[in-house]
Amino acid sequence: MFSTCISGSEISAQYLHDTIYTDAKVWSRDSNRKIVYSDWKKFPTITLNDHASQNKHSMPIDRFGGIYSVNAKPTGFFRTEKIQGRWWVIDPIGNGFIVKAVNSIRKGGSLNNKIAFDSLYVSDTDWMNKTIIQLKENGFNTAGSWSEVDLIRTINKKGVNSFAYTPQLNLLSNFAKKYAQNEKDENTSVLKYIFHPNFEIYLDSICNVLSQYKNDSFLLGYFSDNELPFQDNLISKFSYSQQNSAQSKLFLTKWINDNNIDTTKSTKQQKELFASAVAQKYFSLVTKFIKKYDPNHLYIGSRVHSSVKDNSYFLNVMDEYVDIHSINYYGNWELSQKHMTLWSDNLSKPFFITEFYTKAEDANMTNMSGAGWLVKTQVDRGNFYQNFCLKLMQMNSCIGWHWFRYQDNDPTDLTADPSNNDSNKGVVSFKYKPYPELLYKMKILNNSIYLQINNFKK
Repeated sequence: MFSTCISGSEISAQYLHDTIYTDAKVWSRDSNRKIVYSDWKKFPTITLNDHASQNKHSMPIDRFGGIYSVNAKPTGFFRTEKIQGRWWVIDPIGNGFIVKAVNSIRKGGSLNNKIAFDSLYVSDTDWMNKTIIQLKENGFNTAGSWSEVDLIRTINKKGVNSFAYTPQLNLLSNFAKKYAQNEKDENTSVLKYIFHPNFEIYLDSICNVLSQYKNDSFLLGYFSDNELPFQDNLISKFSYSQQNSAQSKLFLTKWINDNNIDTTKSTKQQKELFASAVAQKYFSLVTKFIKKYDPNHLYIGSRVHSSVKDNSYFLNVMDEYVDIHSINYYGNWELSQKHMTLWSDNLSKPFFITEFYTKAEDANMTNMSGAGWLVKTQVDRGNFYQNFCLKLMQMNSCIGWHWFRYQDNDPTDLTADPSNNDSNKGVVSFKYKPYPELLYKMKILNNSIYLQINNFKK
């Protein structure tokens, strides 16, 4: 049962919200798909005022980062449960847990990254240990997607400085790479490989290795993929008959016939319905094989994005299979009322936001890659973080968030992913230097979120 460690009057005295206005430039693409920013606009931003930074009260937390005042049955693994109308992650020893994660906790690969790394750390293990300490000191409790899982597990086994983690399996995307080397046609889709005759064989062989993790209490859950293009016009893309496309085209033809679809009058609803039919096949397969080899841990989805998060048919299908919905969220300063309503109406299971961020001008980077909006300073980034997370947690179905990402990319690294090149996304620079103003704001919010949740209940 939910209880608190301090009274409501203390919360209201210590955690007054201030509304300020933050200057930001909205990110978008023009008709040629080139990234452009709007002029500066002011956005109302709810922040925690100075009382929060001076607060001496906190809810005691366990070694996983859960709070003792939210109690449920311990199972030895992370799971979810709805308690008094609010969804929680329940940590392995039975305490309530809100996911506060950072994505891509991994070393940079450029020469400048290496020079900085060697000047600060004696080994990879030394870096990971100090990084976990740094993140925990700032209120984070989980490593998000694309983090260095093996190093985290090495630290966890020492039992002193443990950290939850979330492996990214890249199941469909990696399978497609094996078969798509000779296919460069933009009219095709990676999603057609769901129907490849070898996909289930591949899933069985890859997921077989998950058995090595099944007894690890610090593994929160698995991502199966990232940002699969379910928002595309899959009716059109599946219509193309190419190498490795026969089974997906047969699936489309059967779906058209079974549903009496007039393909000469393709509608938005038809496109969304077909995307949900494809999703049904995808989620049923990946869930089957993940759970076959590791029944103990959560399946936390494929990190949906773009207009997929607006497709109610897709959301209903996804809801059948995932344990937690993972949603990458861009294009808004905060969670919109539209999405609050849509997700409340169509999702029976909890969700977390698995990508969000802003970039600041004062980092002196071009900031022209990635979908995050532009602000002026690191303080503004921290204020954005507080506002975004406070708004999120007003939804009883939200169980946390994942900031994108740990480290800025080295601007001189020509091998970097174009979507992550020369932009201020990290909590540390490409030289591993922390952004103290950002982290200070993050720490205040992270350390007070359990109290804030209790405040929302009043």
